[in-house]
Amino acid sequence: MSETLLEVHGLTKDFPLDRRRCVHAVGGVTLAVDEGETLAIVGESGCGKSTLGRMLIGALPPTSGEVRFRGHTITGLKERDFAPYRRQLQLVFQDPYASLDPRMKVRDLIAEPLVTHKVCVTKDEVTQRVLGLMEAVGLPTDYLNRYPHQFSGGQRQRIGIARAIALDPALIVCDEPVSALDVSVQNQILNLLSELQERRGLTYVFISHDLSVVRHVSTRICVMFLGKVMEIGPTEEVFCEARHPYTQFLLDSVLPPDPHLRDRPMRLLSGEPPSPVDPPSGCCFRTRCPYATERCASREPELRREGSVRVACHRVAE
Repeated sequence: MSETLLEVHGLTKDFPLDRRRCVHAVGGVTLAVDEGETLAIVGESGCGKSTLGRMLIGALPPTSGEVRFRGHTITGLKERDFAPYRRQLQLVFQDPYASLDPRMKVRDLIAEPLVTHKVCVTKDEVTQRVLGLMEAVGLPTDYLNRYPHQFSGGQRQRIGIARAIALDPALIVCDEPVSALDVSVQNQILNLLSELQERRGLTYVFISHDLSVVRHVSTRICVMFLGKVMEIGPTEEVFCEARHPYTQFLLDSVLPPDPHLRDRPMRLLSGEPPSPVDPPSGCCFRTRCPYATERCASREPELRREGSVRVACHRVAE
């Protein structure tokens, strides 16, 4: 049985708008990430996926709640105390065009974390480490002195991945790492991430809105809506037997690969998405849920265990 690598308890993030109002981006998320797994976080735009991902690795401080890495609380630490954990927690950004400094050569981009954390002592040692990382992500080593604009989108994402694995981290948050790439290139990057996970024993938190990609890469899936977890469980079980109404609507919105099934009627969510500034009382999904009752308006559902899946829904609990 895999050991728990990272735990999150009651994680909340609010962004103030003025003295009275704030955006409730993440609201009381509790989950765990096991060593060696790929936990996918899915949901529509604005549901808090990326904000949660950044809080997991300490790139964004939470408003409240706790993050524990291998049993140690890492929230609220000073930079000096957090430095050892920063090497273990890395991020692959969504946009390979914007995440790299255009003024730096690829050798310097990949070497930056090695130099910052004093992993290598001499310039030769840094160069050899950079060449090894380029080979690991499938970049030609004779491209060492090129600038980012001289690479394709897929190659730039490989540079970003090389930076992320440079410090031999335990966990990498992949924030929609293939959404800005062509479909054929997406498959190459996904295969690369899978190979690196197998060779280096990596753990991934994979943020995406593409359910077909998520099903291909993830071990478990966490479905979010308006900053809260609606359902979390093994990927195949969630895809084959979704329990939460929101998860069911998400799956129904995916175009099936079989063209003979594409004429089936699609269930669409009614109403407007609720505002994260003024979220609904009780269940945050109730204003769009066809099964909502008075109880849904008065009481927020707990994330209850149903077999190997946990679901936040009064209807499922009953």
